[in-house]
Amino acid sequence: LAALASEGVSGEVRKVARRSLHRLASQGIAPSAPTAGEEERRKAVLPKATSIASPVDGAGNRAVWFGFPRGGEVDMLGLLLSDEKGILDLAESDMSRSRFDSEVSKLLHDKELPWVEMPLDYCRHLVEEAHRLNAATGTPLPREYLAWRDRIGKPEREYPQPLAYTVIDAAMVRWDPRYLDRSADLFDLEMFRLWVLEPEELDEFVRERVVAEQSGLILAGVSLEARKRMVVDKAIQKLFYPRRRSLFKRRLDEMAYILWKLQWIDRARMALAAALALEPPDRSLLDHPFIRRLVEWSLDVVMASIEAERARSIRPGVQLHLPY
Repeated sequence: LAALASEGVSGEVRKVARRSLHRLASQGIAPSAPTAGEEERRKAVLPKATSIASPVDGAGNRAVWFGFPRGGEVDMLGLLLSDEKGILDLAESDMSRSRFDSEVSKLLHDKELPWVEMPLDYCRHLVEEAHRLNAATGTPLPREYLAWRDRIGKPEREYPQPLAYTVIDAAMVRWDPRYLDRSADLFDLEMFRLWVLEPEELDEFVRERVVAEQSGLILAGVSLEARKRMVVDKAIQKLFYPRRRSLFKRRLDEMAYILWKLQWIDRARMALAAALALEPPDRSLLDHPFIRRLVEWSLDVVMASIEAERARSIRPGVQLHLPY
């Protein structure tokens, strides 16, 4: 079934084989891994696969596409990966080579959220890394994944560091303060404007900022900007505990490579500088430009959302000033 599902001569035969594999996978039955000799023979006859990856969002999610050529057609496999839970979803499709190339081109040339070509073996590494998270967190694997796991394959080598460290001089970035100082400018890019902290965890800080902005009490010697800064300081200290620092460091590491692939070298160095400044775990982040802007931006987005909801619930001509 596994052989028919990946290399069958008939499209209908392939579909029947895949459905059978999915039914078996749902019962915990998967094809045995090929032997070393079988794997080498398979690689020798199969055309080389291609892979592309999306930017990472602020919640640590990204998409990875694999294209497995088969004659004049391509088996497209898309996975949604989370750096906290593992493999969240999987989609598969048979399409012509021309359609696959067209779909890939759209993603690579998107003006706001461009994807990039990613080394095939590193994409395998990302999938394998995510698979381990499924087991560690108890997140159910997509049923179809087991039928595709052997086709994706395991990475051929270890990756002790993200790819950014192979193309950007980390030592130069670490010791040149200009890159970290300008890292908040990354929010000028649409792909970073999607980095917003969860509204639920910002609740108390939104309330405090609303109070700071609407209160008629002016503390002696404390300006409105100073009070807003104190709210952001408090949020940074509470929300960026060691585990979250580690997650955001990895997200920025991965984004540095995305930016480098897009030929935005200066911005790639900013992202890497922001990542490096998240270590060691006891370093204060109150003066970290990227993290401060992330919190400020998140508060702005949540407050704008609240205001929009409030505006819909208020009749025209009636003005209410609510504390939240």
